[in-house]
Amino acid sequence: YNTPEGIDMFFVPGTIYQTETPLSGKIAVTEDRTGVRKLIVGGLVQSVYDSKSTKTYGVWDGFIQLAQERHETVERILILGLGAGTSAAQFLSVYPNAYVVGVEIEPKIIEIGRRYFHLENPRISSVCADASTWVKETKEKGETFDVICVDMYIGDKIPAFCESEEFLQILPSLLVQGGSVIFNRLYYGKKKVEADAFIEKLRTLFQHIDTKVVKGEGPFENILAIVGDHLSTARTTPQ
Repeated sequence: YNTPEGIDMFFVPGTIYQTETPLSGKIAVTEDRTGVRKLIVGGLVQSVYDSKSTKTYGVWDGFIQLAQERHETVERILILGLGAGTSAAQFLSVYPNAYVVGVEIEPKIIEIGRRYFHLENPRISSVCADASTWVKETKEKGETFDVICVDMYIGDKIPAFCESEEFLQILPSLLVQGGSVIFNRLYYGKKKVEADAFIEKLRTLFQHIDTKVVKGEGPFENILAIVGDHLSTARTTPQ
């Protein structure tokens, strides 16, 4: 692969796998010569794996930091938008006795996670499903989680249902008492305007929201919004 003049070849990643699907478009796995792998979907990095560290030096580290600030221990974690599963592995590095359920709509990405990102931990259950339907079914079953991470992107697009009031009010009903929901949004250019509008919508539904701007891939930023210790319509309605 070609590199710009003055860039050390050692650190420039090469593509070790690529494909294309009707749902996700172009999907690639890259690896640099230090062994760090990245899952790239629609031109955006969606998972980072380093065999020597659980850190990604990106937005996913922020999920862990926010969870640790609020939860000394957790038993069950839900990740909506599992990707290749590296954020699930991060959570287990901090909460080794926890169990992670990861929902991912793209079957090819789950396959890639198992093949290239070591998504085979018995404490991680990867579910191939549409999250909009899955959360409704899970609510009916009465399943609950300590932490829910919402990180659903197809390329740089958020599925429309992720911003619907129906979906947002289901999530608290999946939490144990004192649980938290963490949302990830891109936070640059037009995406910043969209993210700010989304957070304002959250404020109309939930009484307590904290936000944290974190460095994303390259020069970009993300914003994490955490809803916890809150009262909402969904939470105060008997289940």
